[in-house]
Amino acid sequence: MFIVVVVFLFHSLKDIETYQRQIEELQANNDKLDKSKKKLQAEFEDLNIDLDAQRAKVMELEKKQRNFDKVLAEEKVSSA
Repeated sequence: MFIVVVVFLFHSLKDIETYQRQIEELQANNDKLDKSKKKLQAEFEDLNIDLDAQRAKVMELEKKQRNFDKVLAEEKVSSA
């Protein structure tokens, strides 16, 4: 009976060690994913800032184009 208990405990300890290794591996993978997530979030924020700047430039160019079209139309009317 004693030997059975010792063998059972030995196998249980091996299982516990296996589970601990798996937990450590999962935690390491989780840390890597967190690092990647933070990097991607920073890149996303940078891209959003760039996008906002480009949108502002587009709006400015569209306004200039409308003004140019207006002046051109006025010139056509006055030269006719």
